[in-house]
Amino acid sequence: MSGTFSASKYADWVKAGKAEMLAGYGQWHMKDYAAATRHRCGKGWGYYVGTVVKESAFYDALVACLMADAGIKPLFVPPEG
Repeated sequence: MSGTFSASKYADWVKAGKAEMLAGYGQWHMKDYAAATRHRCGKGWGYYVGTVVKESAFYDALVACLMADAGIKPLFVPPEG
């Protein structure tokens, strides 16, 4: 996932470990922590989002990632948000 988004409400202090970090934090003291991760689990994927993101474009990108990983192709491109 690419882009710059704003975390709000809270931020879990999660280290990605073996998971892939999809999104992180920009503040110096949060650089080692993941805002969103993805990890292969059997034939599927497990996802974790550890914050609330202000911009709906983040969730659009996340759902696009989920669908691509599941091999689901959208029938049409939905409007933003």
